[in-house]
Amino acid sequence: MSHTFSSFALVLKNAFFRLWAGQGLDVTTPMLTLDEVGNLLSISRSTVLRLIENQELDVTRIGRSVRVSEDSLDRYVDAHTDYGHHTRESS
Repeated sequence: MSHTFSSFALVLKNAFFRLWAGQGLDVTTPMLTLDEVGNLLSISRSTVLRLIENQELDVTRIGRSVRVSEDSLDRYVDAHTDYGHHTRESS
């Protein structure tokens, strides 16, 4: 079995389990590595792992690999963006 086919089979298996668990499915969304997520958010890999552990960031597991969809990252950023509602008082 070729590596590409094997990877595709893992994606399908993961998609099946996501559907079975009622989590929805969107295989068209680009997937990011944990290092890529860290670079985009300017945070460390360990902080990304902590967000995942605290279930603040949704992930997709493909074998032993962990990926974050761009949609998941967008949802996280949107939920944690302060749209002009600052809590600090002006000096």
